[in-house]
Amino acid sequence: MRVNMLMIETLGYALSSSHDQLRCTGRSLGQAFEAIGFALRNPGSEVKIRDHFGTSNSDIILFQKVRGIVEDFGLEFITFGINDLTITYNPFKEMEILKEDIVVDGIKYRRVYEG
Repeated sequence: MRVNMLMIETLGYALSSSHDQLRCTGRSLGQAFEAIGFALRNPGSEVKIRDHFGTSNSDIILFQKVRGIVEDFGLEFITFGINDLTITYNPFKEMEILKEDIVVDGIKYRRVYEG
């Protein structure tokens, strides 16, 4: 990975202990995308954000990463539970749909606005 190459360029060596080989692998990023994907596949379900490190600080960092990805991709209808570190996808709850019946040349139409 690129990060390991940066370590070699900077330090002159890559970290080699078994613990350090689990760092900078993209696992947390994968978990962030997995949480977003689960939320999108299951509208209305709260998805708890938990990092693989198992500490509250790492959970908060992962939550911030998820929030950044959602904002960067411009995803809509995802709400963030800051206190309990959850995300929820609600595409139907936030949409307001207005319906209006109109008649043009004797033909009835239904106009639908989504906003």
